[in-house]
Amino acid sequence: MLRQLLCNIISLMKLELALVFVAAAITAVYVSLPQHSVDKSEFEKFKEVFDKRYTKVEETYRYTIYQENVKKIEKHNADPTQTYKMAVTQFADMTQDEFEGTILKPLSENPH
Repeated sequence: MLRQLLCNIISLMKLELALVFVAAAITAVYVSLPQHSVDKSEFEKFKEVFDKRYTKVEETYRYTIYQENVKKIEKHNADPTQTYKMAVTQFADMTQDEFEGTILKPLSENPH
């Protein structure tokens, strides 16, 4: 009888331990997810604020880039080790290569 009771207690402890690990795994996945998904209305507001106009095909492409950049901004801003905050600007629909090629490169070519 005592042996059976001890076996049941050990089984319950193993189950509790397994549940703790599952909860920790779920928490880790949740924390790694972006703060929220970037919905189309945010992109529409971005286009209005920065007077952006695209063809239908380009709009899909720019929206995808915008979503990726917003996720980068959110991840950066959620990191307590960062010493500055990022925000959506008129460049949020550009890839890093586009930004460097159209904004930074002309600055580096100008010796003034």
